[in-house]
Amino acid sequence: MKKLLLLTLLVIQFSKSEAQSWVYHPFPTDSAMWTNRYGTIDFGPGGPGCCSTSVVWDAPVHYCMNSEDTVISLNTYSKIKYCGGAYKGALRDAGGKIYFIPADSASEHLLYDFTVHTGDSTTVYFDQAGWPGFWGSYTYHIGSVDSVLIAGTFRKRIHVEQGYWIEGIGNTMGLFMENWPNVSNYTLELMCMSEGMATLYPSYSIGPCNLAAGLAETNPEEEITMYPNPTGGLLQIAAAQPVNRVEVMDILGNILLSKNDVRNSSCELDLSGLAADIYFVRLEDVKGNYSVRKVVKQ
Repeated sequence: MKKLLLLTLLVIQFSKSEAQSWVYHPFPTDSAMWTNRYGTIDFGPGGPGCCSTSVVWDAPVHYCMNSEDTVISLNTYSKIKYCGGAYKGALRDAGGKIYFIPADSASEHLLYDFTVHTGDSTTVYFDQAGWPGFWGSYTYHIGSVDSVLIAGTFRKRIHVEQGYWIEGIGNTMGLFMENWPNVSNYTLELMCMSEGMATLYPSYSIGPCNLAAGLAETNPEEEITMYPNPTGGLLQIAAAQPVNRVEVMDILGNILLSKNDVRNSSCELDLSGLAADIYFVRLEDVKGNYSVRKVVKQ
């Protein structure tokens, strides 16, 4: 009887774990950042298969999603830009099928399909970097489907020939699986992905991906002041550039307060309604550049 009870409890626990594993995590629509990096493989003097290899990495490329939406053919998409720079395209999550319309195209492309199962095949598109207006297709054969624990919850992970797809994050080989001009010995990887004030990949941590590397016109630390800090309630913010949007987040990245269209280099936030804790203030200027500061609420 005890063995039967133990077996029943194990089955119930396993069922709970499986149920948690398959709660779908959609792609973000705001405050997200992906950092891809590209490299050239050095096979050594003997060529491929001869000697140990090394990789010469180029500068990373950052993509940002900052709550800007657009409607195309009656569908709502979230805009993605090179952080601090040009428009990359627009993305939408249709219940696990992720579609993307590049900036130089009117056609919608399937990037990911999180509805697949082990043994399925699915044809998705990837960006032929350096060949404007052309997206190539690739048919993936799904090797396995499991889950990975991120920030206390399980996300679906799909093993394909080139890396892993992870719900709400993308491909471990880069968000768009971009081809490199040197196609014979190039490699790429997703260095970092963050949403709000939390880095989700390659491992969970408090704070976004490195915003300083590669960002255009990001305000230096000394150009933004917040006082008093710690504060009992009212927080004064002064910046060298006009602020467009201000958000207050907890350590898990949840947005607790926000101000839009500030259009001023100074503003005031009332934190009196928040519990005593550590929070993060995210400032975005009119050009789309943003910085994050820590504030202590007493």
